Amino acid sequence: MNPIIPDWSRVNRATNSRLGRTVPADASPVQNANEALNKTALTLNRAGTGLSNPVLLGLGTEVQFKLKVGDTVTGVWCYRTPGDMGPNLKANVSQVAPGTFSFFLRVGSELLAGGHDEPAVRNFIRIQSRRGGFEKEMWCKDYSAAIIQLDGQNALAEVTFEPAVFEVSMVAVGLPWIDIPIDFFCDWADEFQVLHKRTDGDQETGFLKAYGGSKYVSFFDTSTADEGVGVQVNPVNQAAIEQKHKIQVQNTEGLKEITVRFRSKVDSDWFVDVPIEVNVTAPDAETCTVPVVEPCTDLYLKHGTALPEGLPSEPSVPDVQVVAGEEGEELAQDLLVVTVRGAISGATPKLRVRKWAYVTSGTALAGVRTVQVGDDEEYLPLVATASSPDPGDPYGDPKRLTIAFGVNALRNENVAHINVEVLDGDHISNPILVFGPRARDIMFTPAGGTGGGPVCGPY
Repeated sequence: MNPIIPDWSRVNRATNSRLGRTVPADASPVQNANEALNKTALTLNRAGTGLSNPVLLGLGTEVQFKLKVGDTVTGVWCYRTPGDMGPNLKANVSQVAPGTFSFFLRVGSELLAGGHDEPAVRNFIRIQSRRGGFEKEMWCKDYSAAIIQLDGQNALAEVTFEPAVFEVSMVAVGLPWIDIPIDFFCDWADEFQVLHKRTDGDQETGFLKAYGGSKYVSFFDTSTADEGVGVQVNPVNQAAIEQKHKIQVQNTEGLKEITVRFRSKVDSDWFVDVPIEVNVTAPDAETCTVPVVEPCTDLYLKHGTALPEGLPSEPSVPDVQVVAGEEGEELAQDLLVVTVRGAISGATPKLRVRKWAYVTSGTALAGVRTVQVGDDEEYLPLVATASSPDPGDPYGDPKRLTIAFGVNALRNENVAHINVEVLDGDHISNPILVFGPRARDIMFTPAGGTGGGPVCGPY
């Protein structure tokens, strides 16, 4: 009979000199960090492996391990002190796949945990089979005040761990939701699932973490008492938060009471609820609304033309008061003179100007697109009286506001359109559109590219 050739790839050389011979590697149970059919707290990256990255009190946890064919579990223990291992929990072990076994624990019962303001508690978990065993160290703790941060602010008070109301102002009328940046476990040192990439420079602090051993998080309206339903809150369910860095609350005035629910497994009956509150306030009462503005005229005047009454005779300069030139004076250059009508409540109106140019574009239907030329510019316009607009209090009397541009300078910048807005302190009117030289050249409006309407009078 042929001799049996040993499989030397499975042989280790003993380091203990007393043995003095080679022995086969024994098939002891193998702890499984990431094999799981459904990864949960104890198998999620490094959650629970140290004092600064504990598993959250209240979560359900799963330990998974492998056994070789023919091996059996002889014991499972969860303990804090090696001399006092407590009862054998092997009855809780179940087989989840060929050779793969697991058992469930809950942080706070079999696994003890530190309180809100206490250090994490270290637990030991021992798996023993007929052929060997291993121990796993697991740290557990209740959440801290930094379990949730809204736009960088802790959602809980440091001492009481009650909701610290987050104040946010209503946004523009017509928008149904307010976006609020959110982050989790900002003072714990776990890593977290899909949003963590080793190439991202670790820029996104909370979303690189394991949520204290949790993998899933949901947001819903506390007042409904129904998970996944939101009237005041746009609900985010389970793993959807992996793709987001924000939650949404309704763009209405009032206090929004929100439940944030953490789980270590999809739809687990063991979860941790953290209440947070967002107070949406109405904007401060204003003494005025946005300036009221109407178009008046734009004159495209050639050099040598006699200057009409009440208009500048040279190009306006940003932040320099525009003054009227001498009536009948011959212009030394081509000018584009722009006048708008406006009503404000402040004392000194300004005009904000934004210039746009045409550039070629192979993907645009017309073969061109518009880009802004330079930065926004603010002018102190020539002010004259007008009859409109007249919206009444708190606005003052209506005015004509006039500035001028050098046509050659606009043409050199390929300016096609100009937006003109009236500024009243921090308030900005809707823009008035004025055609620049490039657009006039293309449209031949008016003929020859010069002219325009009559001088804008007070009527």
